Amino acid sequence: MIEHIPNRQEWNDLGVDQQAAIAHKIALQLPANFAFSDIRTFTLGDITQRVAMFLVDGTTSFSFMPGGNFTLGFDSSDWQPNADEEESWANTVEEYGIPGSLHEYVDKVTTARREVSLSPLLVESTASEVGWEPANLDDTDVKELISGLPKGTRKRISTMFRGGRTTRVTRHEDGTFTAEIANQPTHESLIADLQDQGFRYPTSDEWEYMCGAGSGTLFRWGNHVPCDRYPTDISPAESAWRRDWVLSGGKLEYPTSGFTSDWDYHRRPNALGIFIAKNPYKYELVADLNTTRGGDGGCTICGGAGFFIGWLTLATAYFEDHACIAEPESGICVGYTVGRRVLPLNDA
Repeated sequence: MIEHIPNRQEWNDLGVDQQAAIAHKIALQLPANFAFSDIRTFTLGDITQRVAMFLVDGTTSFSFMPGGNFTLGFDSSDWQPNADEEESWANTVEEYGIPGSLHEYVDKVTTARREVSLSPLLVESTASEVGWEPANLDDTDVKELISGLPKGTRKRISTMFRGGRTTRVTRHEDGTFTAEIANQPTHESLIADLQDQGFRYPTSDEWEYMCGAGSGTLFRWGNHVPCDRYPTDISPAESAWRRDWVLSGGKLEYPTSGFTSDWDYHRRPNALGIFIAKNPYKYELVADLNTTRGGDGGCTICGGAGFFIGWLTLATAYFEDHACIAEPESGICVGYTVGRRVLPLNDA
């Protein structure tokens, strides 16, 4: 039994062999389907860390997040926008008449600087959508969705709302299909389900720390973003195609050659080996009831509010009440909500 789980500073001061030895001891405390995998080095932005990785059932990856005392939140006085971000903001102000300066806006939509103490956790490396259950490919609505999908090899998703039921079909790159039906859970019921499995969601503070992985910059990769596309576009060329697709009423075909990504920091694992806050359309559930982090459900992008503030929803400390706090009676927004499991660790 491990006598002491090192905090972040202690962990970073250890050599890789010492870290592996501690990870093996941690594994002895875990449920039988957990196993220590290896020590990996991750870098994003100004943070590089060695991370102990664990596997559940031999497949699902969890990262060890040491505890400790941390500074969270953001203060825009430490940040200077570049020329592209200033121009994007000016266009947004001209279109929507948002009052105040860009610095005032950033302060308004991010959490305040604060000191927190967090306990060590194992964190699921990738969040998964919640609220879906498998459907049979012979289902009438499923067959209708499949028949209506356009030809091609690109991954496509089609959704149907009929008779109070939401059905979704995904065609994968290899030509296979999967079908799902929304089961409309509540945040409370999902929390209870995780507790029954021995897990929970991260608290809002835990989520914010695991997103930034200790970086004090506006985004976990740094202070700036490309202001020639939204986070959902992999290049300026795809951004231009998407605009033309909308203008065509959805008739413009996606190029068979696709587009080449020229900037993907938001899709890379962070310095804890975690994929997080990579799509503004996805709300991520936390342990705080009726609270989400990591996106605004795509509201900013759908409203065409501007490239920079479209990226701002992926900022480590992003938190707007209208996007991150739901009414108690509101159900989970299926198709737009993800969750990740965490497993608390305790010293012996």
